[in-house]
Amino acid sequence: AAKRVELIARRQVTLRVGFSDIALVKARLAALDDVLVLGETFLDDGAEIAVAVPEASMETVAQKLSDATSGRVAF
Repeated sequence: AAKRVELIARRQVTLRVGFSDIALVKARLAALDDVLVLGETFLDDGAEIAVAVPEASMETVAQKLSDATSGRVAF
């Protein structure tokens, strides 16, 4: 019998993060279920982190990251 696999609809977003928040944001992302880090690009003032977030969790993830960085992360 074939194993059933749950399909999760995800939205790809890019987070803009200052250098002082990169480690914190990466730790928060790693702790979130079903959030995939697709890559990161370093900039003069921080980084852009590409992530795939489940559609159903988008608002929750955005709020958690905003709270953790006092609103400094930009989507």
